Amino acid sequence: MDNVELTDALADLAGLVGRVEETGERVCVTDGGEPTSVLLPAAELAELEHFAQRTPGGLRPRAQARTGTG
Repeated sequence: MDNVELTDALADLAGLVGRVEETGERVCVTDGGEPTSVLLPAAELAELEHFAQRTPGGLRPRAQARTGTG
């Protein structure tokens, strides 16, 4: 994961987002050397959002297809 200073990230945010999407790598944004946020590729963010929407009790069991006689 690359680190980018906040002032540099703000100067060329569109270019930074394009690089994240192109490479698929996370980028850590720092402010004075301290991590403040992380930029994620859209596909990875969508996957995280998918799992965040699951029930708080854990994984929901998947419905199993019924084939044949049981």
